[in-house]
Amino acid sequence: MIRKVAATKILLLLIHTSLSAQGYLMLAGGGSEQNDAGSWSEEPYGWFVEKANGGKIVVLSNGDTSPWIPDYFLQLGAGDVINLNILDNPESQIVSELNESTGVFIKGGNQQNYIDAWLGQPVGDAIKELFENGGVVGGTSAGAMITGTYVSSNTEERGSNSIDNLTNPFNRFNDIHTGFLDLLPNAVVDTHYFERGRVGRLLGFMGRIQADFEPARLFGLGVDDRTAVMITPDNTMQVSGSGGVHWMIRDAETTIFARPNQQLSVTDMKVHQLTHGFKIDLGTGEILEMPDDAEWVEARGDDSYLGRMSVTPLFWNSNYLNQLNTRDDESEAWVVLTSGEESLVRFEGLRELITIVDFEEEMLADEAWMESLFDGIRLFTALNYDDSELFFGSAEIQELADEYDGVIEALSAQFTLMGEAVSPNISSDEYASYDGVLETETATGFLPGVILIDSTYTDPDFFENRSAATGWLMRESGAHIGINYTQSRNINLADGELLFPNTLIPAIVLDASEGYYTAASPFNVSNFSSATRNAAAVSSARLSVVREGESFVLYEPERDDDDDDNGDTDTSTGPMNELPSMFEIRKAYPNPFNPSTTLLVDSPEPAKVALQVYNMAGQMVYSRSAFPLMAGANSLHVNLEGKSSGVYLVRVSGAGHQSVIQVSLVK
Repeated sequence: MIRKVAATKILLLLIHTSLSAQGYLMLAGGGSEQNDAGSWSEEPYGWFVEKANGGKIVVLSNGDTSPWIPDYFLQLGAGDVINLNILDNPESQIVSELNESTGVFIKGGNQQNYIDAWLGQPVGDAIKELFENGGVVGGTSAGAMITGTYVSSNTEERGSNSIDNLTNPFNRFNDIHTGFLDLLPNAVVDTHYFERGRVGRLLGFMGRIQADFEPARLFGLGVDDRTAVMITPDNTMQVSGSGGVHWMIRDAETTIFARPNQQLSVTDMKVHQLTHGFKIDLGTGEILEMPDDAEWVEARGDDSYLGRMSVTPLFWNSNYLNQLNTRDDESEAWVVLTSGEESLVRFEGLRELITIVDFEEEMLADEAWMESLFDGIRLFTALNYDDSELFFGSAEIQELADEYDGVIEALSAQFTLMGEAVSPNISSDEYASYDGVLETETATGFLPGVILIDSTYTDPDFFENRSAATGWLMRESGAHIGINYTQSRNINLADGELLFPNTLIPAIVLDASEGYYTAASPFNVSNFSSATRNAAAVSSARLSVVREGESFVLYEPERDDDDDDNGDTDTSTGPMNELPSMFEIRKAYPNPFNPSTTLLVDSPEPAKVALQVYNMAGQMVYSRSAFPLMAGANSLHVNLEGKSSGVYLVRVSGAGHQSVIQVSLVK
């Protein structure tokens, strides 16, 4: 449920934590400024001129000698603007001009040029002195990226991108510099964020920083093109412009695993995805102000859907179907087809192994026929964008799968159809999001409350569509979880957990299940459309990177408090019941693993247990006491980061009973 925020500018928090430095920062994500009144750049660039307080502004570049930005500052009211190219002007001249200025603006280009010219040199010291004396420092694109404590020289020219950083944060292009300007403490900044598909790249930066420097605090700032943030000495950050901004911070709930030649793994990174008009406390993430159109999306609430599902883009073959049928002599694999001869071509040569049914919506009303589908062990569906509307709203299929312990198995290149909503033109119109014409249609809802975006980082022409569509479709549908994945060969749902058993590139999960504020961009930046850009806010979320073999809990099992034999239905207060005499570790997934695995534990009733892990010498290497179990299926996570490869025994115990499983850690 969505409700309108009443106040025009809601002030939620008045307490600020000071930055260590004393000046102002204006960081833009790149893209062209516009000199029209009411354009996206008028507010942040005008703010920059205001904070320069009538003094001289120095504009620095590492190759671009265009007078456009100096002239723009003059148009916005600046008194004196000096345009200098660091490759042509001597260092002494640049330092002299900086010492007489109250503002410096650093243009885009290649951040490595700035690092090479200024690291440990007088120009860098002069910029820091200007800032510490209360001046304003601005930058766009590479000029914004060099302002944090940590700076990556990663550029497209050097070859590294989101795929490289997700699959190996230690790739040879992902080098991190420190000891530079350090105007934004504890931060790493990336730009052209959605436009160039850099969400995974920034996460890779943070993974590498965590592994190399182990900082006490760490946050990332991703700024989209034609978008800016304005940061004041009292530690507030305001978003301005047409696109999106990611503020994400590692807190006590966050784990980051980054090792050479291994996929990145992140759990529960605190994140805001923000649009124009949001203001936050930069240190804590508390929302201070919101735009007029901000709306609250209610928390998802309890969702006990624990159905099983397998989705694969690969064609079924006779070996696979025979394998399924040999699991149970009484079983028969069914296929429910969408209409059309094109779908039938997929199943030539398999007709003796399957039952082909041309699906029609009227069949949903035939309860006996629907139940008969689950006499077999699989309900197969073949889905395409063109005819998937036949399954829209087919909650009956989902409910029957849950009731009869069936499995929905979809043969589809479009995993996205399993979620709440899809965008049919996301991969056909490369400027759809930018032009504000990203289409939204209801999908099957087989995964309630979830948005799925495929092939996020494989085609630069559609980077912005696929990056921005996550939040946009969440906003449009009221969904709470957005998943961006690339080259996943299959995705499975089992007992509420979404499993990624065979994926070449880790998936990124944006989880806003606790509820979130959303708003849309108010700016039109297109020359071909009058619509505003498709950028949407999703506040107060958690972000995870799920690598091959790991899983993400989509649906928590609902505790049943109505059938207690003693009539005591309140298990929410007081100590939990003692562990029953029969409970079981059903499996560990993945197994082998590195460095974490998930135990699936069945328990008849709520309880508290202890969890220990032993190596083969009998030494305990991991322990957790008073671990709560709910009635039904439970997921217990074990992380053996830092332990040696080998075989381990995992024991769950309590009330004189124990269950043990053998697992293998393979590095």
